[in-house]
Amino acid sequence: MKAHQVANSAKQFAGIVARLRADRILSHASHQSLARMLPYAVERVLDAGTTLYQAGGPARELYLLLEGEINLVGGGGVHRPLEHWVGQESAIDVPYYFTDAVASTPIRVLAISRTGLRTLFSMNPELKSDFYVSLLESFGGESIHNQINSEFTAEKSDSGSHNLRVLTGWTLAIIFPMMVIIFGADFLDLTRNGLYFTAIFSATLVMWIFQLTDEYIPGIFCLLMTLAMGLVPPEIALGGFASEGFILAVGVLGLGTVFASSDLGYRLLLFLLKHFPDRPFWHNAVLLMSGLLFTPLIPSIHQRLAILTPLMRDMMEMARCIPKGTGATALAVSTFTGTNLLTSAFLSSQAINFVVLGLIPEQIQSQYDWLYWIYGTLAFSTVMLACHAFMAMLMFRSSDDFSLPKEKITAQLSLLGELQRSEWATIFEILLIIGGLTTVFIHQIPAAWIGLAIFYGLLIFGIQGKKQLRKEIDWPFPTYVGSILGITMIIHYLNLDMSLINRFVWLGEYLRADFSIALIVLAAMVAIIRLVLPMNATVMILLVFLMPLADHVGINSWVVGICVLVLSQIWFLPRQCPNYLQFREMTRNAGLYDEKKFLQFNNLANLIKLVALYLSVLYWNALGLL
Repeated sequence: MKAHQVANSAKQFAGIVARLRADRILSHASHQSLARMLPYAVERVLDAGTTLYQAGGPARELYLLLEGEINLVGGGGVHRPLEHWVGQESAIDVPYYFTDAVASTPIRVLAISRTGLRTLFSMNPELKSDFYVSLLESFGGESIHNQINSEFTAEKSDSGSHNLRVLTGWTLAIIFPMMVIIFGADFLDLTRNGLYFTAIFSATLVMWIFQLTDEYIPGIFCLLMTLAMGLVPPEIALGGFASEGFILAVGVLGLGTVFASSDLGYRLLLFLLKHFPDRPFWHNAVLLMSGLLFTPLIPSIHQRLAILTPLMRDMMEMARCIPKGTGATALAVSTFTGTNLLTSAFLSSQAINFVVLGLIPEQIQSQYDWLYWIYGTLAFSTVMLACHAFMAMLMFRSSDDFSLPKEKITAQLSLLGELQRSEWATIFEILLIIGGLTTVFIHQIPAAWIGLAIFYGLLIFGIQGKKQLRKEIDWPFPTYVGSILGITMIIHYLNLDMSLINRFVWLGEYLRADFSIALIVLAAMVAIIRLVLPMNATVMILLVFLMPLADHVGINSWVVGICVLVLSQIWFLPRQCPNYLQFREMTRNAGLYDEKKFLQFNNLANLIKLVALYLSVLYWNALGLL
């Protein structure tokens, strides 16, 4: 007598969906979490007398009894579970089962793996305690409760000791300002206020370079110290929080958060997988296109990865991809590339883009709106997309041939249910903001105010409540943007930018003489700096220096800003890219893809970025930007 795995029909999946929704415990789970759990669930049929699992065996699966009866044998007796769940040990992180589970009649069970349970609990952490209670109820509690307690180990507490990097960083953050104040008056031609701000800014840069705090903290520190010392008027120091870039960032952030926290993105991905051909090429195309679609809507690469990576894992599970196989690696490349490929091509794709907008001279800043940003980077985007498709076909042409069960995808969509009010509102807001931003030349309403109106619309119609405002919106994002823009305004007010420019006029002339050659020098300089400094610190330093310099010598500062953004995103070592480290952390524990081949693809993509930039120079010349 053996257990048999069942290939379900659409009708049988519909029955499983209804059963999951009606369950006492799972009825409290979000629809998206159930849909994401389903790929890790399989139905099994067992004959009477068959053992489902044995006491002492590894607790790898949780079982929902669909039909028949089952007995739990152990602890000096035979128990019948009070509910339809058995194997709850796997749901509460106990390493082994406490009893035998034996079918007393022919049974059908739905087996849910621990990976599926982790997906469920990541979105519904309160359900774990419900399964704990369910296990206790099945046995009367006391003896099993004691065994469970003996299996749990205390979590290791964070020692909080500072490593060498942190210690070095804080030491330099104290020494550098002192050196600027003591020796700066002799070597720097600055006013008193300029000298003091330079000291403050040196400590701020050290905090960014050594990543001593969250990214937005050093900027706030710089502004507060400047205000406390009265170095500039408050309207200058806080001017970044009244700028067009900051206002647009707040509006985009509100819409992106609603989109990311709703089921809309996951529903869209499932819809595409259901209606596109069931071939590896189209599976990768769905992941790539979804990442590209999310890029202008969600202003955070981390959030975009958090949406797409679970779906990628679900796809690998449903398709039974070979771990580290060509097919799995192709899916990983498509997922990561989709969320990162065109971050420089959309104004609303990342925080630092708004800093570039803020550094453009105010009199022409409105020209570089959301739509023009896309238009200005069209050549770069086209080359990158075409070359990505070619490289993917070349490197993954022998991809494993796998398929996704359409019935299970249909069941996942069914678990999501009908479109919710928040999803309809999000669709309407997306159409509204796209329509507003692409017709600015008609209605003449600044893009920043369109974004802010969208944000307030979400508040007025209750799509964003107080709880969502506190917990779901990434407030450090606009704080970072506002503080950076405020710092650049202080630098300009104190004429520090002109002091720096006067020392490097020769470099500006070199940029103007032959931009193509200067681009090679800039690429080499960024590559060297990126070996030492993190990405955002590199971008911040170069933007504050090079964009005013470009304006001074008559070069379009927006073009220089785009070049800095693209070049700073080139990385060869995993430690150089925090977004990749996040992606690797979300996937590598399961050994899903071949990292060596993934990095080979990334290295080729880096060379393509340089080619795309050079072709963009020709495009910018044609547009009259150079």
